[in-house]
Amino acid sequence: GERRAARSEEGSAPAVTLLRMRAPSRSSDAHSLFGMASAALAEAISDASRSPASLLGVGSLALVPSPLSARLFKAVAAELSQAAPQPVLPSPPLPLLRLWYGSRHVERLAVSAADDDWAVEVGGCSALPSLSSLDLPGARLTAHGAAHLAAGLRALTHLRIADCHGLGAAGFGVLCGGCLQLVSLQLPNCKIALDAAAVRTMVDRLAGLTALDLGGNLLASAAVPPLCSAPLRLLRVWGSVSGDDAALSLMDSSCLSVLDLGWTGATALGLQCVSLGLASRLADLSLAHAALLPGDLARCTSLASSESLTSLTLSGTSLSAADLAAAASPPGLTSLDLSCCCVEAAAALRVALCAARRLERLLLDRLECACRPPQHRPPGGAPPVAQSPAPLRELRLSGCPSLGPPLWPSAPLSLEVLDLSGGETPFSHLLPPGPPASPPVRLPALRLLLLADCRLTDADARPISHLCPRLEALDLSGNPLLSDAAVLPLAALRRTLRSLALERLPLVTAHALAALRALPLQTLDLR
Repeated sequence: GERRAARSEEGSAPAVTLLRMRAPSRSSDAHSLFGMASAALAEAISDASRSPASLLGVGSLALVPSPLSARLFKAVAAELSQAAPQPVLPSPPLPLLRLWYGSRHVERLAVSAADDDWAVEVGGCSALPSLSSLDLPGARLTAHGAAHLAAGLRALTHLRIADCHGLGAAGFGVLCGGCLQLVSLQLPNCKIALDAAAVRTMVDRLAGLTALDLGGNLLASAAVPPLCSAPLRLLRVWGSVSGDDAALSLMDSSCLSVLDLGWTGATALGLQCVSLGLASRLADLSLAHAALLPGDLARCTSLASSESLTSLTLSGTSLSAADLAAAASPPGLTSLDLSCCCVEAAAALRVALCAARRLERLLLDRLECACRPPQHRPPGGAPPVAQSPAPLRELRLSGCPSLGPPLWPSAPLSLEVLDLSGGETPFSHLLPPGPPASPPVRLPALRLLLLADCRLTDADARPISHLCPRLEALDLSGNPLLSDAAVLPLAALRRTLRSLALERLPLVTAHALAALRALPLQTLDLR
């Protein structure tokens, strides 16, 4: 639309911005009115640095009701991010946020690269009185900015500040002293050195704290015991403290249900402490890259028989056949992460999966087998295969070597996410047998399919649109043998496909791309 700034004759009155938009020519274009309005707002905000007087007044949109307020804020922020895809200033910028100052409808906010100037303005004037959730990834705050946030945003219940190396123990202290309503505090990878006194003070002041993420910081071993007196249900201390010391100190915790001890060097001692003290309560346990030896997990019978455990992460560990059986044994297990693991043999994995009756999410990215599976069936008969008992929804095998015969006779019909990128497991191994002509619908629920760098041919990719009729995102990048014959059939996904990646495909021509015009694509990558 056309923007015009009208000033009063005296020049003292604030400027008023008029946003003029042409009416849509057809009724079918009515949905674009919202986009036109957000684009006009974005243009006015982007011009603020050149002509500040043309900007709408502070608090102009404070009365826009929720959820329309949140939708408009996100739309304008998206317009601005397209103009500056790599902002060095806080994003969304302050000129946009100022339009909502005083709003009672802004309850959740995420701002990247927030600095002290941002914190001083937003916190210093209590600009967002109803803000309860604040996410600041990549923040550049110091204790000075943290103090203003703590003083002006006292209604916060959820606070996340990630990768902020300037916050320090002083900033941690002022946040705990001012944001007394916090129930969730996440400070991942902030490199804060915390001793027992700092943690004890946090526990005393934040009486309602139930979720704490201090992963990627520097915790003294003596700083863990005070956490047992807090009503924590979630605790993440990955890469922050000795895993064995933390596990031993947390044995008496009565509320803990989610525990992340990844990258802490936990050994069999720490695993036994977790098994004996927390196995009956834990729902989510991460031991990623723990210093476990083959057979350690199998000896923790309490953990293997836990009825509360639903998610287990063992990525980066070495597992024997008995360990794999123990990992898949919890009767309520729905998520199992074995990425980057070194397993004894692929056959042991197949046997273990037979016991996982409720598994919905299985991650096997970059899995390594100590014994490579035979390329041909041994004379003794077929190897054991799981009969697809689990309602699997997500299966990731990226960078995974060939596991020999398929893990299942066919992929579960419930599968929604399948990642085979960069691996050696053929896509055909996950499909049930069927007539080659007019292939039936074999993965009816699949929404995301990643087949990058899989050495696909046209014959492999051509039936995808028939096999996966509800596909929303597809990645075929890095398969140089694919040609137009593989891309043209994707036009059949004209009702569902939203994202398509066709990077590094030299044989695909503009003729095939023209045939995809009818697709409702939001993202198309042709690099």
